[in-house]
Amino acid sequence: MKYERKVYKITKHYRAQERLIRQADQDPLTKLPNRTWLVKKIKTIIQKAANQFNYQYALLVIDIDSFKMLNSTLGYTIGDQLLKQVAQRLENLIGEQQSLARLNSDEFVILVENFSNLEQILHLVQNIQAQFNFPFKLNHKRIHIYINIGIALGQTSYKFPKQVIGDANIALHQARSKGKGSYAFFSPTLQAAVLNRLQIENDLHGALERQEFFVCYQPIISHFKTNLLMGFEALIRWQHPKQGLISPDCFIPIIEEMGLIKPIGLWVLRQACQQIKKWILSFPEADHLWVSVNISPHQLQQPDLLEQISLILQEVELESRHLKLEITESTFMRYSGSEISILQGLRDLGIRLCIDDFGTGYSSLSRLQELPIDTLKIDRAFVRNLETSGDMIIKTIITLAHVLNINVIAEGIETLAQFRQLQDMQCEMGQGYLFSRPVEASIATNIVAINLGKATVA
Repeated sequence: MKYERKVYKITKHYRAQERLIRQADQDPLTKLPNRTWLVKKIKTIIQKAANQFNYQYALLVIDIDSFKMLNSTLGYTIGDQLLKQVAQRLENLIGEQQSLARLNSDEFVILVENFSNLEQILHLVQNIQAQFNFPFKLNHKRIHIYINIGIALGQTSYKFPKQVIGDANIALHQARSKGKGSYAFFSPTLQAAVLNRLQIENDLHGALERQEFFVCYQPIISHFKTNLLMGFEALIRWQHPKQGLISPDCFIPIIEEMGLIKPIGLWVLRQACQQIKKWILSFPEADHLWVSVNISPHQLQQPDLLEQISLILQEVELESRHLKLEITESTFMRYSGSEISILQGLRDLGIRLCIDDFGTGYSSLSRLQELPIDTLKIDRAFVRNLETSGDMIIKTIITLAHVLNINVIAEGIETLAQFRQLQDMQCEMGQGYLFSRPVEASIATNIVAINLGKATVA
């Protein structure tokens, strides 16, 4: 009996040890192998590749696009259910010589061993993407998600697992920048580009506090025959301490992804309101002027947006008629029901609304009469092609807008020929390099003074 009890205790002890070892290598939510297991597995494969000629392997890092937003919107319980279903769907795809693991929160990896050609990897990527075209059923709801995939192919230069995982993550960064549902392979050129982006991300933290941003103003001219100045579009610029002036096209998408667009967007709004107030105080004849500020979809999701804008107007002592908010066509057109109430709330404050980049989306023109819109801004791409194929599109937009009592701004006017054609089409307002590039506040002040027939301000 004593012997049996001793054997039982030893067996129990070893089983407990095995369970602990197994748990150390297993993700508790999905029951997949975890990062600890993955690192050990890659280490073994690196050694295999070093000892076996032509042994090829690849690591695919897969992440769920906008998972953090889904998690916070739907709740963590639903988020966990989604992760389990994603894991199951990926498990159903992998075959021999392939292993699946969960790397972290919303990232999974597939490790492919001893493959013979690149087509096998591409075929796997296409299979994964095809499977994620189907929605997930969560809490009686159908949810569509996008995934991005970063791929690192095994190299003889790899000595440590962290190098393979790091390069796959660099490729994943590139896939994300290409758009939802994309994939990318790692390359040294890609590494340089991603490292530069990571540096920009790092430098953006604190850039507002370090006062590296400033606002430029591009004039908007009305009544083309008299060239009357009606307002300005406020445009953010970033003066990087080392790289110099960085294009907004480079950093605005990044601050949106990083969640910095909300504080930076409100800063731009406050700067623009303060500046238009200065002009009105300096030039009483400029009381008709307004300033146009771009608002991103992320800002429109702020529950306190109306309160924040109202507070800025009160602080600056600026009447709301002097402020116009520009929202892209795609953002406007996907709004419905309660979301339109946000736009209506802005209108109720007396703020005018403008659809930016009009004509580039897939909007139904009939929806324009449902939305509280004052202005359409014709995208510069149509103005650029005005002398060839863009005239009919612009004529149609202007005619439709006037029927709906909406005014029109043509942006990107660069030539006198474009200017005259838009005059003939009865386009009320325009902006572009023909009139002025975006300029700093001091130069914009001179433009106000000259347009009002005042002396140029020193």
